[in-house]
Amino acid sequence: MPVLIYGCRKAGTTLFQRLVDGADGIFVHPSETKIKYFLNIQKKTKGDQLPFTSTKFESVFPKIFRSAKKGWQHVDSHAYRELIRKDYKRIRNLKDFIDLDIEASIKSMKFEKDDFNDWAIKEISGDTNAIFTSFLQSYPNGKIITIVRDPRQNSNSIYREKIKTNSSFSHKKNRFIASEPYRIFSNIYSFLDNPQVYTVCYEDVVSSTEDVMRGVSNFINVPYSDTLTRPTIKGELCKVPSSSVKTQKVFKKEKSPSYGIKWNQYFHIRYQEFRNRDKIESYTDLRNNITYSS
Repeated sequence: MPVLIYGCRKAGTTLFQRLVDGADGIFVHPSETKIKYFLNIQKKTKGDQLPFTSTKFESVFPKIFRSAKKGWQHVDSHAYRELIRKDYKRIRNLKDFIDLDIEASIKSMKFEKDDFNDWAIKEISGDTNAIFTSFLQSYPNGKIITIVRDPRQNSNSIYREKIKTNSSFSHKKNRFIASEPYRIFSNIYSFLDNPQVYTVCYEDVVSSTEDVMRGVSNFINVPYSDTLTRPTIKGELCKVPSSSVKTQKVFKKEKSPSYGIKWNQYFHIRYQEFRNRDKIESYTDLRNNITYSS
C-alpha cells in the first residue's frame, strides 16, 4: 500500500516518518519526495514533452531526488545517484517519478527485499489539494497520513530553524512564516472526512506515542509493535529533534510561542492568531475530539 505522510514544515513530519519506519514490511523513504516540485515542473511542460527530456541531471539532483540529501549512512549515495541518472528522463508522470525514487532508494539502501509494494513517502507544505489529488490519482488504493500542530507553535519552530541557519527575514517572509501553518491546517482540515486520509496531532504524537501509532498501524493495516514508538531508519534507532539522544524515546516540552525568536516575529505570530481565531478554535476542537482507534 502506498502511503503519503504530509504536513506543514516543522509540524513533526520527520519524526512521524521515522516512527512509521518501524512498521513491519513497509519501506520508508529516508528523506522527502518532492511532489510539489515535480508538479511545478510538469506544469511548465507542453504537449507530449516529458518533464525531464531536456533537463540536465545536475539541475534535478539532489533538488528533487533526495534520498542521499541528509547523508544517512544507510544510503549508498553514489549508487542512488547513478540509478536516478540512468532512468530519470523516462519519467512521464507523477507515478513514474515516485516509483523511480522508491526503487533507487531501496536498491541504494541495500534492502534484501527489492520488490516492496508497501511504502511510505513524505512531503511538506505546497499546494495541499494538488498534492493529495495527484497522489490518489496515481495510487487509487493509496492512503495519506497528515500531521497537524498548533499553528502558533508551528510558526515559532519555523522561525527558530531559520534563525539557526542565519537566514535573512524580510517583512514579507516573516508574515509568510506566521501565516503558512494556518493555510496548511485549513487545507488538511477540509480532508478530514476522506476515508483515505488519517490525521494525527503533533502534540499527541509526542505525549501519547503508543496510542497514536496503534491508530496508525490500524489505518495502514500493519501489526502494531513497540518499534513504532521510537524513530528508526532501516529499522535502526536514530536521532530526530524530538527524541532523546540516549534512549531515542520520543519527547517534547512545548515552549512559549515567543521562545527564541525576535519581538517582531512574535508580533506576526500574535497577529495571525488574531486573524485566524476560527482556525485556532477548529484546531482546539480537533485535539479535544480526535480518537486514535486501535
